[in-house]
Amino acid sequence: MIMNDTTASASASVSSSSKKSFKKQLKTCPKEEANLLSRLTYWWANSLFTFGYRNTLTEDDLWELRPEERAEVASKQLEINWKKEFHKEGNPKKFFPENWKGDARLLFTVWKILVSTYGWAFFTETALSLCSTLVSFAHPQLLK
Repeated sequence: MIMNDTTASASASVSSSSKKSFKKQLKTCPKEEANLLSRLTYWWANSLFTFGYRNTLTEDDLWELRPEERAEVASKQLEINWKKEFHKEGNPKKFFPENWKGDARLLFTVWKILVSTYGWAFFTETALSLCSTLVSFAHPQLLK
């Protein structure tokens, strides 16, 4: 019994000390300083993956978001682009989705707003997701 208590307290002190050191090193996102190969392979996130494998991750274990990735910034920019695009339309009532009534041109406008707000990252992620879905669907068909 004493051996188990000693072992448990020793492992708790090791994990808490490693947890503290991990929190200290994660003030900024390591992606900021990662090279191209590291970004492509997600090698910059290995320390978090390893830590998460050994411990339960909490919100405190994650690094700070870059300012341009924060929801406040993204939503403000989306709202600015949304208002600008629908004021071009000349009909402020169309600003609200419940007034669209199946207008396909407005759907294109929404896509245009999303691409202008989130850049080509949105388009790239959408294209990759579509490709992944198509491959998942085609794979069983090709095996026949």
